[in-house]
Amino acid sequence: MLAASASFTSCSNEDELGAQSPDGLTPITLTSNIATRTVSTELQETEIAQGVQVGVFVAPTEAGELIADNAQITSDGSGSFTGTIGNYPAGEGATVSIYAYAPYNSAWVGKLNEEQTFTVKTDQTTDNAYLASDLLYGTPKNNQVAASENAVTVQFEHKLTKINLAFNTADTEIDLKGAAVSLVDVLTQTTINLSTGALGTSTQTADIAVAKFASDATQFAASAIIVPQTVAANANFVRVQLADGTTYDANISTSFTFETGKQYTYTATFTENGLELKLISTIEGWQDGAETPSGSTEEKIVYGVGDYITSDGTFIKNSE
Repeated sequence: MLAASASFTSCSNEDELGAQSPDGLTPITLTSNIATRTVSTELQETEIAQGVQVGVFVAPTEAGELIADNAQITSDGSGSFTGTIGNYPAGEGATVSIYAYAPYNSAWVGKLNEEQTFTVKTDQTTDNAYLASDLLYGTPKNNQVAASENAVTVQFEHKLTKINLAFNTADTEIDLKGAAVSLVDVLTQTTINLSTGALGTSTQTADIAVAKFASDATQFAASAIIVPQTVAANANFVRVQLADGTTYDANISTSFTFETGKQYTYTATFTENGLELKLISTIEGWQDGAETPSGSTEEKIVYGVGDYITSDGTFIKNSE
């Protein structure tokens, strides 16, 4: 789950934020919150990233036309947004319900009460492609919101699954400079109900490009987003192709289910038998993907400020 503070308005002055609209109605402003357990420098862990566009639906709690139908606002990366949503309805005691998601999809106008298809990118080797794959959904904790000049907090959640990969080349001559990393034959598509946030069935398989290391790279780690799914026993899961064309595949020994809103960190170790995966359960911005498949070794790690994993997969604890 995620957290960020944001006001859905192009103004930053407090007096302007609370100003009345020309017709005397109160503008709707929001803050977004991405719940996190510890500090992380990963993309979109604690705040919605700069430039990410968010879609907002606002409906009167009682029957009536939408106040905002997929309104588009944009994150500045520091907890605020540019763009406008609409005004609270007139009348004492009137309330609204707010539904928000990211990344924005212009085709979802008029689709609040319908399931919509979402597909992760099959090439996530750039920040933009990764962010375009990180489906977020949020509502206020109490989604019967009365008119107020104060911003309303929207609690966003990561709806999909994050895979982290670190690489251990110790005691080998493996050179990862120029190497390409991918997830093999994974499901890439699901549906989401915009009024409830519920996901549907995961479908459509493809390889996902996770990273293409530079020819002069010195750090080797990567992350990608997949839809929640079960990977079959002994199925190839991670592929590493070295710059010289040599390919290494690693599988998961038993059937394993990757759950919504959780992240799973693996250390990929090169051995004389090929490439082996070890699951490390981490607690970072997402929920803890702590379940360990049978036959593998789990090591629980809680990250603090300054802690990190080196390129050879070693956990270094620098926090107090």
